[in-house]
Amino acid sequence: HLGLERISGEVSFNDMTIDILRAPRGETFFSTGFEGPHQSPISGVVGSQYGDIGFSNESHTGNYSLFVHKSNTSVATMGSISMPVKGIEGHTLYLSGWIKAENISRPTSYHGIKFMAKIIPSSGDPIYAQPKIPIDEQNPSFDWKKFSVPFLIPDDVKYLNIQMGLQGVSGTVWFDDVKITIGREPFKPLPAVPEDTPIYTGHSQPRLRGAHINPYIYLLPDAEQEYIRTLKEEWNANLIRYSFHIIDPKERMFSIPAS
Repeated sequence: HLGLERISGEVSFNDMTIDILRAPRGETFFSTGFEGPHQSPISGVVGSQYGDIGFSNESHTGNYSLFVHKSNTSVATMGSISMPVKGIEGHTLYLSGWIKAENISRPTSYHGIKFMAKIIPSSGDPIYAQPKIPIDEQNPSFDWKKFSVPFLIPDDVKYLNIQMGLQGVSGTVWFDDVKITIGREPFKPLPAVPEDTPIYTGHSQPRLRGAHINPYIYLLPDAEQEYIRTLKEEWNANLIRYSFHIIDPKERMFSIPAS
């Protein structure tokens, strides 16, 4: 909130930013329950001339939700929430929210209920992330359901916002308890290993020499022991590899003999 309260005078605001200095995994990055016009995070509205958008007391929790109603299928009517991007570069985020719909017309192509993250990098095309929200033609209404989708923030992210509304369909939709959480921190590659570093093998042998054996050889115990003796004494082998199979637990289970 910006302005003056119970005082007179003049005040100016300019060049304001919100910086997120850290983004631990599992932490809530953003959340809103749309608790009325004075607590709304909505920063922009698109296509208000094609439909109605506002706040409703039809809510999942609390007293209010965001609703969008369209009586026609022209273009789109959506509200958007702008997000700070400082500190979340390279992170995987999760967008989730509760949605209720009533009499949604049959969508075509990518049209329908819009609940998506729009990511604009400094270079390249915009990225859109949206959960699949199916519309049943026989029953075009549904009660409150939770939808979620993960999305990756590019290192050169410039702009991020959340868009909610209807595109190319008619009907009414409500949004509530919208949240973004940190899913995974950026991938950090391990430092390069010096070229003269010994390669880890997991054993002290100068080399491994052996054979792959059919696991069903256990059905012939005498032959199994003879094969192992041949590998060890005549071939000087130090490795036996088995293929593991899931079998009926009532049957005899094979074991890997020591080499």
